[in-house]
Amino acid sequence: LYDIAVDTSGGAVVLYPSQLIDNEARPTGILEVTSPFEEVTEAPTQGYVDTVAVSIVPGETVVIRARNICSGNFPGRDFFYAKVQLLELGSSAGHRTARFRIRSNPNCGFRSFADGLPEF
Repeated sequence: LYDIAVDTSGGAVVLYPSQLIDNEARPTGILEVTSPFEEVTEAPTQGYVDTVAVSIVPGETVVIRARNICSGNFPGRDFFYAKVQLLELGSSAGHRTARFRIRSNPNCGFRSFADGLPEF
């Protein structure tokens, strides 16, 4: 399973929420942010795009909100969050390549990207 699909177009990377590729996929949202990667310390609660692809160029950061069914069935804690920065586009052996920097929080519903244990 996947949360986003990645393609390249010109000098950009195009990120597709999974439901645009597979209509039975769990909904994924993508949020374009204007802050540098390091300054994104917590995932926002709203503003995510889930009906269109999002194009980013090297240096840009997005926040991904992926739906997941978490154990314990805690209401309101059914998302995983990650911040993703496109570092560079390139090519190798005739194929396009993209290198990303990613920080995720694997704890259901927690939006912080800080080091350490999650807090409620």
